[in-house]
This record gives sequence, C-alpha cells and structure tokens, in this order.
Amino acid sequence: MSAPKTIDMKFKKFSPLNNDVIIVDGLWGSGKSMLAPIIGGMSMVEKHKLNPIYEYMCCLNEVGKMSDDACVALLKTYADMDQYHNVIGREVNFRWTDDSGVRNNPNTLRYISRLFGGEGEVYIDMINDNNIALFLMTHNIMLTSGLLYESFGDRLKLIQMVRHPVYLFEHWYTYLSRFDSTREFTLSFDDDGYKIPWFWKDCPSDYKELAIGDKVIRSMILLYNLLFDSIGELNKKDVRFLVVSFESLAMDTKNILKKIEDYLERPHSEKIDKILKKQKLPREQLSKGKGLLNYGWRKSKRNSDKEDYNDYLEFIRKNTSESTLNEFDVLIARYNKEWPSILSQFHK
Repeated sequence: MSAPKTIDMKFKKFSPLNNDVIIVDGLWGSGKSMLAPIIGGMSMVEKHKLNPIYEYMCCLNEVGKMSDDACVALLKTYADMDQYHNVIGREVNFRWTDDSGVRNNPNTLRYISRLFGGEGEVYIDMINDNNIALFLMTHNIMLTSGLLYESFGDRLKLIQMVRHPVYLFEHWYTYLSRFDSTREFTLSFDDDGYKIPWFWKDCPSDYKELAIGDKVIRSMILLYNLLFDSIGELNKKDVRFLVVSFESLAMDTKNILKKIEDYLERPHSEKIDKILKKQKLPREQLSKGKGLLNYGWRKSKRNSDKEDYNDYLEFIRKNTSESTLNEFDVLIARYNKEWPSILSQFHK
C-alpha cells in the first residue's frame, strides 16, 4: 500500500454553534446517572446523551492517533450535529429502561412532540438565541480534556463525578469480568491478541498477568492518579470545572445543588422536588438508592453506612491480593483527604 498523500491544510469547523456544552464525566459507576436527571431538568438544557465518540476522539488524540486539528474539528462538528438532532427530535432514545431514555427525563412530552415538528435554520437560531445547552455524559474524558477546552472555550461546563473507591469495586468487578464481550465498547489496544483498555497503554504486560480483582483495584488506582494529575493541570490553566462527589450529592444535596446551579448559571427545574424524590435524594444512608443490577450495584440490606462499608470491604479482601490491597489503602486515604465524607471515619 502506498503512503497517504500529505495535505498541508488543517481541518476546521466553520460557523459553530455558541451554546453551552455541559459534560458530566466520571469513572464507570461514579454516580453520573444520579446527577443526570437533575441537570437535564434545568432551564434550557437538553436530555443527556451518552455518546462515546467524544471520549474516543480525546483518547485517540492523547495517544497520538489523531491530530489536534482533526480532533477539534470533529468535537465541534459532533457537538453541533448532536444538538441540532436533539432539538428536531432526531435520534431520540425511547428505550424505556435506559437511564438516557426520555422516560428518565422530567420533560418526556417535549421529546415526543418534537417527532412531529420541522427542521432547518430556524432551529439553529433557536439554539443560539436561547443558549440551549448540549448535555453529554462521558467516561474519563477529563483525563484527556486538553482539546475540549480548546474546542469549546468558555462554552464548556465540565462536571467531574467521583465516588469512594470501596463503593466502586463491585461495579468494576462486573465491568472487567465481561470486558471481552462484544457488547463492551471501551476503546482498547491489541497486544498480541490480548484486549488492553486504553488507560493501561503504558504497562499492558502488567494488566495481562493480573486476576480480575487486582485488575479492578489497579485500574482504579491508575485512573484516580490520572484524575488527580488532570485536576492539578486544569487548576494551573485557570479553567473552570466542578468536582462533585457521590457522597456529597447523596447526603448534602441542597448545598451541592446550589453549587451546580451557580456553576452552570441556570436555575433548577420547577420539578426539582419530584426529580430528587425519584433519585432518593437526599439520603440518610448512601446505599439506600436505586439498584442497578446490570452494573453490579445493589440496594443495601444493611442498616448503616458502616455495615455497608465493612460488607463491601470484605468482598474486596476475598477477591484481591494482599499487595494490591496495600496500594488500595493508599488510594482510599487520598480520596478521603480530597473528598471527606461519612465514609472517611471507617478507614483504618
């Protein structure tokens, strides 16, 4: 095959929209689905869209597989296309059980009525004139977010969800146990026929040798360390973002809602009480929420957070090596320092 012809021109998205782009990001199982209906019910915010293409593009650029100009042009193009399709009722998710489906948005009838509406430039003007925000949910995009800010500038409103590592383990155990499934769409490398998650790119041989439980914890350690680094770098650049912990949203709901409202500069929905009730917010016990068995998450049968914590920790100990547990202990201490909660007191 002959070498591809070099093109001197750079890709560029012309005449982009000027609306806000809200992204709720986080590790798998961090609680994004709990936050999504709250933001999706705010004034002039679209229903959240789970489209991995954004994180794929940022990841490909981060590992040198996509040029900066191509990545920026595609990010802008997809964002504009997704938002235009949103407001004309194209590609709407009507799956009844999906978190991103219209049933889980407080404005269900709005999306049904759009199926019978029009299209054209008038909808572009409507998006721009009313600053109708595109709302995306992503996984780990903050770790590769440099070009997001270059693409969207002040339009970007990035909210990072974090969750206590002990409470992530079961979800991640399920995730990595079925990692080789055809229905698993994490961007991955091929290392001599072995599927390697993109975030293990620097040490694929280590990943291949680990048992599932050790893979889970070392993956969390790897990703959280990358997150700590990313937060530090973004702070140096003086760009705006907001970190929300699952624990604070669940138990200090009122104050966190105010922070989100101030950051996004949008009022909460008049239906906010109904939204919070459906999400079981606020809570007196962290695990007394919605059970998501498809993701290895279950409603608590315990009577206290301490009992829950010890229950999860016992499961982790049974499925993890001692050396990995020692490293996990360091991560827990760092998490508790960054985002203290009722769980911090249970760490020994």
